[in-house]
Amino acid sequence: MKVGIYHEFGGSDELGGTEVTVAVLAEALRHRYQVEIVNHARSLTLQRLGEFSQLNLEGIHLRNTPESSQSHISARNFWHKYRFAKLWQASLSSPYDVFINFAHGLPPFCHARKGVLVVMFPFFRPFHSERSLSSAVSEGSLLRRHLQRNYHRWEWKKRLSSYHLTLAISKFTQLWTRRRWGIESRLMYPPVDTSSLPSNKEDLIISVGRFSTRWHQKKQVEMVDAFRHLDARLPTWEYLSVGALGDLKADRDFFAAVQKSAAGSRVRVASNVRTVELKNAYEQAKIFWHATGYDEDDQAHPERAEHFGMVTIEAMAAGCVPVVINKGGQPEIVEHGVNGFLWNTLAELRDYTIMLANDEKLLARMSGAARSRANHFSRKNFVDHFLALIQSLVS
Repeated sequence: MKVGIYHEFGGSDELGGTEVTVAVLAEALRHRYQVEIVNHARSLTLQRLGEFSQLNLEGIHLRNTPESSQSHISARNFWHKYRFAKLWQASLSSPYDVFINFAHGLPPFCHARKGVLVVMFPFFRPFHSERSLSSAVSEGSLLRRHLQRNYHRWEWKKRLSSYHLTLAISKFTQLWTRRRWGIESRLMYPPVDTSSLPSNKEDLIISVGRFSTRWHQKKQVEMVDAFRHLDARLPTWEYLSVGALGDLKADRDFFAAVQKSAAGSRVRVASNVRTVELKNAYEQAKIFWHATGYDEDDQAHPERAEHFGMVTIEAMAAGCVPVVINKGGQPEIVEHGVNGFLWNTLAELRDYTIMLANDEKLLARMSGAARSRANHFSRKNFVDHFLALIQSLVS
């Protein structure tokens, strides 16, 4: 049986949680099926993906294919529009018995015998597009606009129904998939490497997140400022801010701004560290910070919160106690007061951090609880669950 695993990676050289999830699934399936990873990025190689995910991807084929434009959007004849829509990027799924689409944007119709749609987060907003289309034909009749809306909703249902199973990576994503895409989905938490072990712990706080000014900002400057307010109360502690950094000038400028905000303090800022170095940092740190979504309206812009939070679990597996924002997928991971703390204000972030730093017994107890909680999201649990779903689907 031939399985195609598709993800939309293409516009950036940065790798993240989606790429890890694709690699873990491909590595698990290759022992049973013929597996291809399908994407649009020429810069992605199996060697690079294997190094990033710490997996052996031998025997898996990587298929790079050009991304085609959505020319069908402008078609005025509804039958032509539907025919073009159904054929848009049909080659992505048609060669496979099972097609697994890790989606953020507009999912193409599935042409495989069986299709699995895994929603990372529903960035594409179909009914916003519907309004745009209606505006584009505003010079037409009311009847035409009415038909346009009805067609758009009908096509959207047909598109999603071409997949036989829909999964979401968190309850947060489930909620917004229901609100934005109008469909129900099954929960499937992504796989996390939980193999880290606590090492010689230091008075160190760590945060991990891409240095970027785009839609998913990790709020590094705000965390640096929060730590600087703790300088006098935590005189032996340091803060390490780690993250991926691409080549865009705006991102480079932002990284420089984070460095500038950290100057003269006990804050270290590091970009593009190797996976093994990051694991070592997790193992040495006592506390993990996360602030994605801070000072954002998560009802108007839920995409700006953390959709799940794999780095939080990686840190917990290494015995870091998480002190993370009470938004997005973070409350699904951290049980407040049991294996970490959830905060709503920067003042609470500082207060919980001081509480942990000044109470060794509390820190030790929560560190053990964090490690235990992290195992719930292990790669093994993900693989076992996904393999069972695939077996059920094809049988």
